[in-house]
Amino acid sequence: MSSEAGTEPEKRVEPLPPGVWDKISATINDMGGTLTVTGDDYIAAEFTSATFGFVDDIEFRRAEDAVHVRSGSRVGYSDAGVNAARVDELRAKLAN
Repeated sequence: MSSEAGTEPEKRVEPLPPGVWDKISATINDMGGTLTVTGDDYIAAEFTSATFGFVDDIEFRRAEDAVHVRSGSRVGYSDAGVNAARVDELRAKLAN
């Protein structure tokens, strides 16, 4: 799933508002993720499932008018909605 232009409609999510950028890293940590790259305009993190140890990646790119997000599983075709649920949870936490 991604908020970037050109993403297939069934995998598209809305970008995050630009004002949440400074809260993303702490929110990822609070949710149990591990930051792997942090920069002025880019953040990458990973989450590992407790049951099978699958690793999912999540990335954020700061644009002028939004924060774009991309989340996906490293293995397999379907994640049973886990990444969509994670982005929804992240969006809700950042809104508070």
